[in-house]
Amino acid sequence: MAGQHLPRRGRSVGAAVSAVLLVGAVLSACSEAPSRDEAAREAVAPAAVQARRSAQAMIDTALSELVRLAPALSQVETSTLDICHAGDTNGFFPHDDYRLECHWHETRYLAADGDLAAVLQQTDAAAKQAGCIPGSPTDMDDVRAYLAHGGPGDDGQQLPTPRLSYTLPGSSMPLEVGWSAATDHFEPSNKPGLTWPTVYVEQHRVDVDALWTGPLRGRQHLIRLSTSVTYHTIPWPD
Repeated sequence: MAGQHLPRRGRSVGAAVSAVLLVGAVLSACSEAPSRDEAAREAVAPAAVQARRSAQAMIDTALSELVRLAPALSQVETSTLDICHAGDTNGFFPHDDYRLECHWHETRYLAADGDLAAVLQQTDAAAKQAGCIPGSPTDMDDVRAYLAHGGPGDDGQQLPTPRLSYTLPGSSMPLEVGWSAATDHFEPSNKPGLTWPTVYVEQHRVDVDALWTGPLRGRQHLIRLSTSVTYHTIPWPD
């Protein structure tokens, strides 16, 4: 009958059933989360290795072609970071998108001389010729305006340093072009630790300040080409 309440015993049985289902859901979700050893093995399994090599080859082809088309640039060094994270659950449902997710980050450092605006204009033209899709049609205009004013805007306030941004051809990988001079200083990046959920790390670090006393000695500009990609994922089981 509408509005009739369940007897106290009926409510108790219903609550007990709900509690059992809740515990079952918690145990099921927790059992899906990989252990550190499991996730570490998956990060170096043949499928991950093949995906890693494919991503590296695609990035190498695209960036090498861009550099080839920009005679003002000469490659100096490359930094890379290869890192995998295990997925985690909150006890009820997976709150990470994947059971395992691996990322490749790469930055190429290139030397250039002469007028910086002209160097970046040539870099922009080379990127487009190589098939990179510009993130914004006004990026190069913003860079020219920034360099022409030495950084400050019309109100005298220092403007944020603009960047040239693209998408690498045939992919969704972002590409960012930045620059610096010998007077700019950078702290060397630290290698990420294997603290959960990180289960795999391989890194080649570059001390940018040290480049200026080595291969960049006597050069005017350091141009950076930076990209990253999620190259391997393992979904949660159904």
